[in-house]
Amino acid sequence: MEPTSARKRPPAGRGTQWLTSLWPGLPQLWMRGDPAALLTAIAFALLFNVALVTTVVWPGWIRATQREAIWAAVLVVWAASLVASWRWWRSREASEEPAEQDLFQRTLDQYLQGNWGEAERLLRQMLRRRRHDADARLLLVSLLRRRRRLDEAEEQLERLAACEGARKWAEEMRREQRLIAAARQTRDDEQPTNTTSAAAA
Repeated sequence: MEPTSARKRPPAGRGTQWLTSLWPGLPQLWMRGDPAALLTAIAFALLFNVALVTTVVWPGWIRATQREAIWAAVLVVWAASLVASWRWWRSREASEEPAEQDLFQRTLDQYLQGNWGEAERLLRQMLRRRRHDADARLLLVSLLRRRRRLDEAEEQLERLAACEGARKWAEEMRREQRLIAAARQTRDDEQPTNTTSAAAA
């Protein structure tokens, strides 16, 4: 990977954001364990179940107008929650992005200065917070390769391939694969030489 002073990346986990936004309260519950969000999710589940039961199981339990009113309430609550959840995700990204950019820049500075131990620590910190951060994971692959920890580098490269933002790094990923293979070959070639030298000594 050729380090740069800044990075541009799509928001991580966009698919997860959409999926969790489909159920009221789930984004806040999923990300923060918010008790109020749990109550919201349970309340919507109860409302939705009432609508299903009075429509499918016991349709004669209430009048048709009442059933229509319940479904209308379900749709209104769901639509309002979808909009609110999506705004919550955008607000969360906006608040986190400056801190993330600053941390990535610090990590990159450590990498360029050859302080690989500190750079690795910061990269793993970033990946604990955002495991689908393709930029950080690619830099970790490069760092591990340079430190000749080739098995770990290959493992991180496989994880990178599963990240949502990995497609933009396809060429760099192929390059890392070639470099890891070359480094492994060099290491294997050196081993017989080292063994022979040790035996002669």
